[in-house]
Amino acid sequence: MKYIFVVLSVVLVVTAFLYTRLTEEAVVVNSEPTTQHSEVEESVSSIDKIPKVLDHPAVDWESINNRLNFEVQSFTKEEEAAFNALHVLPLNWVVQKDCRTPNDCELIWEYPPTAYHTMDMIELEEQAYDNPLAALMMGIRITEEPSVKTGLSTKERTNWFFRASALSGKTGPLMRLTGYGIDSSTNDAPKLSVAQQAAIQHIAQMLGDQRTGIQESYAEIDLYWKENSRNDEEYKQSVSMSKNQIYYLYQNNLEYMEEVQRTVTGSNQILKQFAAEGGAPDA
Repeated sequence: MKYIFVVLSVVLVVTAFLYTRLTEEAVVVNSEPTTQHSEVEESVSSIDKIPKVLDHPAVDWESINNRLNFEVQSFTKEEEAAFNALHVLPLNWVVQKDCRTPNDCELIWEYPPTAYHTMDMIELEEQAYDNPLAALMMGIRITEEPSVKTGLSTKERTNWFFRASALSGKTGPLMRLTGYGIDSSTNDAPKLSVAQQAAIQHIAQMLGDQRTGIQESYAEIDLYWKENSRNDEEYKQSVSMSKNQIYYLYQNNLEYMEEVQRTVTGSNQILKQFAAEGGAPDA
């Protein structure tokens, strides 16, 4: 009876933890203008062209990520090309900052905003069916337009990011969900649990992106249960249940991306890649 009580207690704790972390949401804000590139204006990009490992130029990705903010920056042509090879929303940065007061500044960007930054939300949603950049901008802008979309769950919002990745064959939208490629002072992606982030990182890794930081997510989960378990057995059971949750989320996200890819492009490349990688994430 004592063992059963412990197991039930673990289940309740895990359920409450995952539910709370999974349902937390943050307001989506994006006023960041970016350039329009011809390749992202195409209606559908063929995902059949995804190589086994994505082209991953030898640049300092940590340095690039640290410079993605609203301060005056500069990027080399090689860094810009490397970023754009993996991201749907092209790299843009502040080249000049004119401040009348510390809190009243005009930002001058390297490139002008895309049409999707200001497009009517109804039109944007129509284009997002088969346009990866429009789909990504739906995910970024959607909570800015409460009159158009209200009461969206985290899953419904994240699906726009998954759609952008499935249509483009690029991992940038997935990495954006985990916090990569966005300025930390904004919050223009849904707030996700560590388990959901780990599941998304596994998909990005499966598609060849080596920037995922998947081990950091597992380390955070491990540390949480070490600090919140009453004994070693409970710790092991809790970590195992968290990994099962990650696998469940991983499968669901992949199934949605595969459905988008198949119905819009007629391709099944993600499913093939899933099978080639063994069909399950490794912790």
